[in-house]
Amino acid sequence: MPRRAQPIFLGDGSTLAGIHVKNFLLTVLTLGIYSFWAKADVRQYLYSQTDVAGDRFDYSGTGGELFLGFLKFLGLVLVGVGVAVAGLGVSESLAPVVGYALVGLLVFPLGVVGSRRYRLSRTSWRGIAFSFRGSVAGFLGVYIPGALLTVVTLGIYYPFFHANVRRFLVEGTHFGNRPFEFTGSGADLLPRHVRMQVYRALMESLAGEYGARMTAMEAATKNATEMIEMLTIQYNKARQEKITKELLDIVGGAEALKRGAEA
Repeated sequence: MPRRAQPIFLGDGSTLAGIHVKNFLLTVLTLGIYSFWAKADVRQYLYSQTDVAGDRFDYSGTGGELFLGFLKFLGLVLVGVGVAVAGLGVSESLAPVVGYALVGLLVFPLGVVGSRRYRLSRTSWRGIAFSFRGSVAGFLGVYIPGALLTVVTLGIYYPFFHANVRRFLVEGTHFGNRPFEFTGSGADLLPRHVRMQVYRALMESLAGEYGARMTAMEAATKNATEMIEMLTIQYNKARQEKITKELLDIVGGAEALKRGAEA
């Protein structure tokens, strides 16, 4: 069996940090628009510094292409919401729900396929280009039934759904004319998924208990603070009344002594 070459990353953190600092400043100055060019810069550096069997990857994508793809995706989202409001006659209160459903079931798969096809078409190794040959219709045939079954089964079907999506994406990927293979299965993921859900439920229960304790302590602290303030006011009022009474007694006694001396 031939030995498989392991990827080696030859870059350094200081160079990547410089790229990130430059990208951050330009992104802030352009109010976020430069983020697409920043993403392309980072990809080009990471790909060019990844070596397999003595040759490095090449990424030829540009920020302008990413920005154009974002505009297309945004247009599809707006069309989906517009169809939900106008074409389907949905009320304004239900429009966001229907719009999100259309985006999740139709527009999102289009974005996944489109972004994967674009990234692979701009990636090459040893002059041989990668490609993605899966179709949008094929991905919708995997994604929509899987998403609906995941909802109906309250998440139990999710490992099978995830495995089917990964299989479609991986097996649709080609290096030159050679397709990739995916050997995973939902049955292998199911036990791990169940363990993770049980662990998640326990952690959420524990977090809920701690949250309830914190809420109770905050309420007790607030009540104690209010009680201290009320008792302090009552104490100061009683003390003031006592001092006033003593002063009146002293003044009254002084007046009595003065009248007695005059008599």
